[in-house]
Amino acid sequence: MAGEFDNSFVKFARAQSVKTQAALQGLPLPAEQHARFTELSRQSIAEQKQIEVSDSMPFEVYREQYVSAQRLGMPGREAMQA
Repeated sequence: MAGEFDNSFVKFARAQSVKTQAALQGLPLPAEQHARFTELSRQSIAEQKQIEVSDSMPFEVYREQYVSAQRLGMPGREAMQA
């Protein structure tokens, strides 16, 4: 390992990862698994579209509420000045 990967565990781990990825991608994917993954993908996209269609407020309003001091449990300016 020392010579081949310049004594670097990170380089060794990366090389092993690349080899494993290539080996796994080289395996055949049975037709029934491919069909199942295709259907799951179709369902996920349909669900995402439904979520997006049902949004009830503009994103900026949501973002402001999400990071608001009240939601984060922080006292408002009035409480901090008192």
